[in-house]
Amino acid sequence: MNTTLPPARDLPPHAHARIRGRLELEVGRRRRPWLLPMAAGLAVVVLAAFFAWPQPGPRDTRPAGPPAAQVPQPAKPDVPGVSPQRRAEIEQRCSYLDHPEKGQFTTLYRLTEDAAGGAVLLYRNDGVATLCSLDYLDGVMVGDTAPMDYLPGPLSWDAATALSGGDVPRDEDEVEPERRPGVAGVETVAGRVTPEVARVTYTSTDGATQEGKIVDGTFVVRLLRPSTWKAPVGPNGIVRAFAADGTQLIAVSEFTRLNDCYVAPDGTVFPHGTTGKPPACKPGVRWH
Repeated sequence: MNTTLPPARDLPPHAHARIRGRLELEVGRRRRPWLLPMAAGLAVVVLAAFFAWPQPGPRDTRPAGPPAAQVPQPAKPDVPGVSPQRRAEIEQRCSYLDHPEKGQFTTLYRLTEDAAGGAVLLYRNDGVATLCSLDYLDGVMVGDTAPMDYLPGPLSWDAATALSGGDVPRDEDEVEPERRPGVAGVETVAGRVTPEVARVTYTSTDGATQEGKIVDGTFVVRLLRPSTWKAPVGPNGIVRAFAADGTQLIAVSEFTRLNDCYVAPDGTVFPHGTTGKPPACKPGVRWH
């Protein structure tokens, strides 16, 4: 038996940033430099445990582990034009944080295809949102959101991305995933709304405004840009929700969405990272 370990290989481009983002979300903290060393230590422990565990032999001598818990998946919303097979493929590709043993599954809610490519909005049972691109592996943004069944007012800003066009020269240390030449740049903002919201718009920092589409209590706004457009560091625009009579119900930005805190009936304070503190938190608004 060959006991030599395979040679070390570099991770694919941008994989470090993607893995760090997932780890930070899982531990409930963001942009902490010590997370990567901690993750590396955890990886060593897992690797050591794997090689210490008796390996299968001719008679499969490895001790049998406990049977996996069978947790039923939640009902899936209908996504027009998406077959069950394609849904399964999209959910498998874009699901990085599932915990079936805890009953947490990532479910596809929206599919948008335009000049900037294909983008999907997914939610995990506990409210974790994901914006995922179908054009390249690294096009994933995971948001720290509210509980799935409650919103911070009439609108919840759940996830956003800003991707440069395909004709923008890339820097050597560029973190953003590489795009195909000629592909449009795009700013995407997505989330959930209450039934009283009839219209949602997104206005970027340069004044460009785009209206989104509301489907089954979710919204996705895609502001297309030229293929030479350079994305800003982050989505810094404003999302506005309007009632059917045109009355503005709320205006939310990446900088203001955490100013107020809300509380669900079970005592959960949200959105994640809010600067507000109980008992000043407002009651969460039931979604659907």
